[in-house]
Amino acid sequence: GADAHPAPDQPDPDRAMAFNAPDAAAGWCCAQNPATARLTNAKHLVQDLPQTLIALREGRLQVGQAIAMLEETQDLTREVCQAVEDRALRRIVGMTAGDTRRAVKQIVVQVDADASEARRQAKIRDRRLWNSPRPDGRALIGIEASAEDAGGFSRAVDVLAKTLYDKTDPRTIDQHRADLAMMLPHFALSHLDPGGPTLRHFLGLAEPDAAGRPAGSSAGSSDAA
Repeated sequence: GADAHPAPDQPDPDRAMAFNAPDAAAGWCCAQNPATARLTNAKHLVQDLPQTLIALREGRLQVGQAIAMLEETQDLTREVCQAVEDRALRRIVGMTAGDTRRAVKQIVVQVDADASEARRQAKIRDRRLWNSPRPDGRALIGIEASAEDAGGFSRAVDVLAKTLYDKTDPRTIDQHRADLAMMLPHFALSHLDPGGPTLRHFLGLAEPDAAGRPAGSSAGSSDAA
């Protein structure tokens, strides 16, 4: 009999695997990403989201939708990725990139709720401050934190900037916000009352004991064999 072929609206996964990762990276990954990130993203598409890649190449998905799909499934197992992909591709065709991201987030939680929350907590534990100097004498500085903490920080800086802003100041409001954010740690260090709460108190850290050890540590614990 005649060979069986996939229906036109059913992507053939074998076609996706025919694309090698570098070609996929060159075809769609954002140019501003480092080369290693492009390769990692392309491998994720080829190996874990083959139908998404096919839909992208066939024009049924836009690049922004594919990026949303990829980013929202980065830390998932291959099995979960494919379950998410199967549900998502029935919903997201024709959506905007933003709506696609929201839809995929919902599907990820539906497919793997416990693991989704565990990954969220793990990312919060990985919070950090980074500083990336630029060759023109400027630098990018950023904080990775929970959405709640980051939103609270941004709102607090906004309130300070609007409260202290003087129309005679030649700086723009954005410049004022940046300057305030940079000055806050210096201000805290220089204005803490020596007789009042310590910086450790404000950071939620336990005060050391008389011997300088963190509270709760036992003497000689570090010498235990």
